[in-house]
Amino acid sequence: MSVLLDLPRETELALIDRAEREGVPVPQVILHLLQQALDASSPLNTVEEPDGDPLALERAMELYRRRTPEEIAKNREQILAASTPVLHPPTGKTITEMVVGKWPGKESDAEISTLLEQLS
Repeated sequence: MSVLLDLPRETELALIDRAEREGVPVPQVILHLLQQALDASSPLNTVEEPDGDPLALERAMELYRRRTPEEIAKNREQILAASTPVLHPPTGKTITEMVVGKWPGKESDAEISTLLEQLS
């Protein structure tokens, strides 16, 4: 499988440096690091608030609101490229039943609803 990544410049330089020190190609370093991460036991679907920061969501929303039109377009392209085909809910269930109350963080349904209204 091939993957296209937009890496921050400092990450790119760190990968190049590591590859040169190890005497291997950069893709081999990336593969090694990915395999190490996959071998780790921590689940990917958890949301960690730094130091239990109760304002983490608010700060994230503020960053979201400040995105430029170019950033929004780039994010949209990345999301659509990575999206899977549409999945329909099982017979007898609605999308709402499958989503509401399933937030990965500690936010209540009311907090999520308020934030979604702000984005609309």
